[in-house]
Amino acid sequence: MKDKIRKLVMDRRAFLKMGAMAGIGAIAVSCAPAATPTPEAPVEQPPVEPTATSEAIVAKDTTPTPEAAMSATYKEAPMLADMVKAGTLPPVEERLPADVAVTQVVDSIGKYGGTLRVGTADHNYGDIKMYFTDPPIKWRADMTGYEPGLAQGYEWSDDGKTFTLKLRKGVRWSDGEPYTSADWKFWWEELVNAPDQKLFSIPGWMRNNDGTPFTMEFPDEYTVVWKSVDRPMWIDPYYMAQGFWEFADPLMKPAHYLKQFHPKYTPDATWEGLDKINKW
Repeated sequence: MKDKIRKLVMDRRAFLKMGAMAGIGAIAVSCAPAATPTPEAPVEQPPVEPTATSEAIVAKDTTPTPEAAMSATYKEAPMLADMVKAGTLPPVEERLPADVAVTQVVDSIGKYGGTLRVGTADHNYGDIKMYFTDPPIKWRADMTGYEPGLAQGYEWSDDGKTFTLKLRKGVRWSDGEPYTSADWKFWWEELVNAPDQKLFSIPGWMRNNDGTPFTMEFPDEYTVVWKSVDRPMWIDPYYMAQGFWEFADPLMKPAHYLKQFHPKYTPDATWEGLDKINKW
């Protein structure tokens, strides 16, 4: 069963990577030089109003708008293009979410395919590569800060005690089911906060100063909101951006798949069984 779940997750990463492999063609923008204002007619610049969103994120977020993304030409790996021609894979435009996250090429696109070999101190760490590709928030390529990953965006309240995460519409698991706030809700209410379980725990960064868990709300399919009583959450993107198993793994639970192993939804299921298939 563990191997089957690992395959599901790996397939799901492969599905998401299909979108990640799509590169957006360059869009040329020509700008005419601005006329120099005369002393008699100075140009006044409108004031910039501060927002609750982190200034660094607003200034450096280069994710294209849905309109710009849809007007671009997508490219994909040759092996995927062959699958499209053979009819075994939908066209790249149909595989991507409505709002595409794009990582700009630094030097050049490398050679597709090949074998990746890694060395670890524990055989259980062989799946570490999966967790570097799917966090809701990720590091920028130049490591200067964070940017949305599977999430479309995020922001704080003025006091930092309310954090809102907006998921990207159109992201799907490997079996085609949508990745939505329902997956977060299942993890929060049916796993870590389930009253009769002793297998899952709430991360320390999602607790108030007295150790009690935050309040988490799910106002719609693509919005997750958590609220703290007494602790600002300015550091939370750090935890989601790390990509290590202890951070990314707990947040990525396919509710539609795991319910068949959950005792609340399946009479013959047990918490012990859910724990075994949950650890990949």
